[in-house]
Amino acid sequence: MHRLRLKHLPLLPTLLIPLTLLGQTTPVQNYGAWGWLLQPAGDSTLNNIIVGSAVTAEGKLQNSRDVFLVQPSTGTVRRLTTFSNDPGATAVSISPDGTGAAYLGLFNRAGNQTEEVHYLDVATTADRLIATDLEGCAAPPCLHDLHFSADGKKLLWASSKGNPLWVANIDGLAILRLPVASGRIANSPNVITNDNRLFYMTDTGPYSIGLDGTSPTPLPYAFVSSDIIVSGDGRTAAWQSAYFGRFGFDYSVQTANTIANTIGFDNTPYSNLSLSADGTHIAFIHNRQAWTPQQITNFQLSDVLDLALNAAGTKILYSTGQTTSNQRATLWIANSDGTNPKTIFAPTYINPNGIIGINSQGLPLALSPGSYFTIYGQNLYPKDEIVTANFPVSVSTNKGKLPLQAVTPWQINAILPMETPVGPLILNIALSEGTQLTISAIVADSAPALITYTNPVTGRQQAAAFHLSTLLPCDQQRPARVDEIIETYGFGLGLTDPIQSVAIPTPYNPLPRTIAQPEVTIGTQTARVLYSGLVPTVIGVYQINILIPKMPSGVYQMKWSTANVTPASQGAISIQ
Repeated sequence: MHRLRLKHLPLLPTLLIPLTLLGQTTPVQNYGAWGWLLQPAGDSTLNNIIVGSAVTAEGKLQNSRDVFLVQPSTGTVRRLTTFSNDPGATAVSISPDGTGAAYLGLFNRAGNQTEEVHYLDVATTADRLIATDLEGCAAPPCLHDLHFSADGKKLLWASSKGNPLWVANIDGLAILRLPVASGRIANSPNVITNDNRLFYMTDTGPYSIGLDGTSPTPLPYAFVSSDIIVSGDGRTAAWQSAYFGRFGFDYSVQTANTIANTIGFDNTPYSNLSLSADGTHIAFIHNRQAWTPQQITNFQLSDVLDLALNAAGTKILYSTGQTTSNQRATLWIANSDGTNPKTIFAPTYINPNGIIGINSQGLPLALSPGSYFTIYGQNLYPKDEIVTANFPVSVSTNKGKLPLQAVTPWQINAILPMETPVGPLILNIALSEGTQLTISAIVADSAPALITYTNPVTGRQQAAAFHLSTLLPCDQQRPARVDEIIETYGFGLGLTDPIQSVAIPTPYNPLPRTIAQPEVTIGTQTARVLYSGLVPTVIGVYQINILIPKMPSGVYQMKWSTANVTPASQGAISIQ
């Protein structure tokens, strides 16, 4: 007879909380990879900020991405466009004096999707069509890198098909395709000088050219390996260099007036360079943080995704977003030394289809009684930290508040009581700053999800499957053997007998066993289940002990399932 031993694994708390956020966001299909918020643009003083957003400042999700004006000094957000069911803006820019804005957009015209360039009068919101893209590309949006000239009278943009660069007056006249072969513009506001010369990259190196198409000139900078930017006075350029060293590529940020000056040197890339008008101040992103050139941010759960200095080099605009999704969620402004940071655009909302059973690996997974679930959203908590006690938010049903497990800016983990009925469920969410959200979810009698984690050696998703009484994983270094009893862990198996409160840890006696009879598959074979129930000493974690079936040696995918429920997660297990 096999003796079963049930235990609490030390690594379960880490596996239990997907604090790296798992990337289970579900953006509206129209927006695809562009995200909810576009890269913002500021005028020369950063007193006026333009952003394209598919969510309003009040947190209302839209079917289109509109253009908004943010004024940090007053805290006001003003809508400049109102699109209906078109995808809307795909890039935005603002003139140096803040009086004009521009956007690239995707629109449905006569049954066809077209891309257009538009100019906006900021004071009146009058909208002028500047150009329509007639070339297209394989994967829209095809237009990108929108910029104003220094005098605010011209617009510059790039196209994906053949990489041409285009210039037009803001009155829509004198559209010119620059005589540039395969030109690339930096993802930065600092690419045009005060005398209207553009700095850009080609396959043969960096160049400058007049916005009237005259005097294309190679620049005398060596080792430029990525986008190049320039100060307003045209005297200072900056770029990232890459050198192939002993351990791979080494990266540096360099500026040049008369000689090259290395600002930083590391084995991870620099990006999103920005210069002040006189070239004496520089900013860039490195290791997910903003630097000027010292590190001025220290986000733990967020990434700095883009930034820009004002002309004087005294202030900086930057956006942050969820580390795993690379989508902007919050706009910040601060002094360029990092002091006095404040959010200027931080809409709070729940992602569409963003309430799911925990560890769903990105698949739709219903909630289930007695198990954890996750609410995914943006700006759910104003601080960039993980809260695991004294929660600043609450989640409740008509039966009262639910126990919480973790809160971050991007997610809330909670657990449903076992007494929760199957069917539709209304959740009320109260956030720390007073915002109230109401959203619906579906509760199923079970929603099985095997716990998985990243194997540090192989990099694959490993099943939470362990040798009995050893705490050792059944991986390629320590494979399970045929006829061996192993322990597996997960969530979502539903009701137990006796019913267990989610307010206290599971006891050893009596052991709550699941009412649903789960199935564990390894590859195509079904394993014999010897025990299915809650794990003692913890809350909401289920354990299934199985007997390894006779099968060839190899690495297989393990899944949990119950009747009529498709497995939401799977992980690797090694058999010998």
